[in-house]
Amino acid sequence: MDFNAIINLGIVCAGLLIGALLRAKVRILQHFLIPSAIIGGFFLLFFYNYAAPHLGLNADFLGDLVYHLLNISFIAMALRNPSDDKPKDGSGRRSLAQNVVAIFGQYGLQCFFGLLATLLMIITFIPDLFPAIGLTLPLGFELGPGQAYSMTMPWEPLGFEGATSVGLAMAAAGFITGSIGGVILVNLAVKKGWIPKEDADKLRERKLFTGFLGRGNSREGSRITSEGESIDTLSYHVALIMVSYLISWGMLTIIEKLLSFAGGFGLEIASTLWGINFIFSMFAAAIVRMIIRKTKIDFTIDNGTLNRINGLSVDLTVAACLGAISLTALAAYYIPVIVLIIVGIIITCVILPWYSSRIYSDYSFYRMLVLFGTAT
Repeated sequence: MDFNAIINLGIVCAGLLIGALLRAKVRILQHFLIPSAIIGGFFLLFFYNYAAPHLGLNADFLGDLVYHLLNISFIAMALRNPSDDKPKDGSGRRSLAQNVVAIFGQYGLQCFFGLLATLLMIITFIPDLFPAIGLTLPLGFELGPGQAYSMTMPWEPLGFEGATSVGLAMAAAGFITGSIGGVILVNLAVKKGWIPKEDADKLRERKLFTGFLGRGNSREGSRITSEGESIDTLSYHVALIMVSYLISWGMLTIIEKLLSFAGGFGLEIASTLWGINFIFSMFAAAIVRMIIRKTKIDFTIDNGTLNRINGLSVDLTVAACLGAISLTALAAYYIPVIVLIIVGIIITCVILPWYSSRIYSDYSFYRMLVLFGTAT
C-alpha cells in the first residue's frame, strides 16, 4: 500500500493548522495580516529541506500538488454562475478600460524591468545566467505559485536547473510583499486621508485579527442545491470540476500526439502547453459550463461551494509552494533572485500606486489596492 500522497498531504495540512494557530496567537503576524498558508508554508520549507530527507520523504509530490491545484482552482472559478450586478450608467466600461491599462502596465513593467535586470547581470558579473529568469518576476508576483511552477517546469530541460524553485521563491516573495506592503499602504492611506473618514474609522476599530470568527459570529458561505440521499452538493461540484479537468487532460493529450509528428520541436511545444494547462482547464470548464446552461440546470451550481473549493485549492497551493522550494537549488541563484525581488517591490509598492492615482478617475486608492493584491 502506497501512503506517499496521503502522508505528504497530511504534512501540508499540518502546516496549515500550525500557521492558523500561530496567526491566532502571535500579534506581529496579526498586525501584518499574514495568511495562515504562508506561515505554515515556512514551516514546510524548513521541514522538507532539513527534516524530510532523513525520514525518506521528498518535496516532489508538492510540486505535482501545486500544479494540479492551480488547474482545479481555475476550473472552480470558471464554473461559477456570472453575476447579474452590472452597472447601467456606462461606468463599468470606463472602469474596464482603466483596469486593462493598469494591469497591462503591471505586466509590462515587470517583464521589461525583470529582463533588463537580467541583461545587466549577464553583461556584468553572471554571464552564464539563464535569460528567462527575468520572467520569473511577473510569473511569481503577477500570477502566483501555480503558474510560476507550471510555466518554469519546461525550462529545466532547456538548461535552467532549479527553475521551479526560483519561480516558487518569487511567488513567496510576492505574497510577503502583499501582506507587509499592503498593510503599510493602508496605514499610509489612513494617515494621509486617501480614504473616506468612515472607512478609516472602521479600520481603526477593527478588533478581529486572529483569523477566526468569534463564538456566535459564523457566516453562511454556501448553499445546498441537491438532496443528500442522491448526491451531496459538495460531491456534485467536485465531480463537475474533475470531469472538466479530465476534458482538459484529454485535449492536451490529443494535441501532444499530433505535435509528436513534428519531431523534437513539436514535443518541446507540447511540453510548454502542459505548463499552461490552467488555460486549457478554464477552456474545458467553459465547455462544461455551456452544457450546463444549455440543459437549463445552471440553478444547481452554487458559487459559494465553488468558492470554498477554490479557497481550499489556494490555501494548499500557497503552503505547498513554499515547501516545494529547494534551498539547495535556490542557493545557486540567490543574487539574481534578490535583485528581481527588489525590482518587483519597487514596481509594486511605489510605481503602481503612483500611476494608479493618475489612471483612475474615481476610488483610485481602492482600485489600486485591488491591483496590488492581484500583483502579489
